[in-house]
Amino acid sequence: MGGELLCPSCGATQSHAVAKCTDCGFTGENSVSLFGLAAPPMESIVDPQNLFTTSEKKSFIRAISLFEKKFPQIRLTLLRTELPPRYDIKVFAFWYFNVAPLRSGEQAEDRMWSILLVQDPDNRRIAVIGGYLIEPFISADQWDALLFSLKNEWQNAGRSNALKCFIHKLSDILQASFVDCSKKIPRRT
Repeated sequence: MGGELLCPSCGATQSHAVAKCTDCGFTGENSVSLFGLAAPPMESIVDPQNLFTTSEKKSFIRAISLFEKKFPQIRLTLLRTELPPRYDIKVFAFWYFNVAPLRSGEQAEDRMWSILLVQDPDNRRIAVIGGYLIEPFISADQWDALLFSLKNEWQNAGRSNALKCFIHKLSDILQASFVDCSKKIPRRT
């Protein structure tokens, strides 16, 4: 299982939530100075440059809806954007996750159960970030393996199948983690 808190800038593991990375000094303010405070709401699909086709959007929304029915506490967002190469996609994902307005009906606490997948196709970069309540269930190694798998699927099966495969594998990891957690909870007799 996970539990690691990782700095989005240098990847250093933090033992607990900190205002400033103990290794590189990164703060949330660093990302705001790069990207500002304005961001579109964190909906299921965020595609500010309209890079997805209408049929792709429908297909992804269907896959995300099925995932969210299986895990009703979790909100999954797919953000596709063209990010200038000079910007670190992990820092961008951290920034967006933290400044994006809540989606309709979402409460501030819900963001802690959110997962954001960011894709920058022109520069062949992807990043994922999970809220604080997701982190105990998925390790950094599992996130890395998911992203590696997504990149491979992208090249071999195309983006629609790759994203569906990512969602399926994410679902499998979460299911196994939740089952493992439930085994550790003492039962009343």
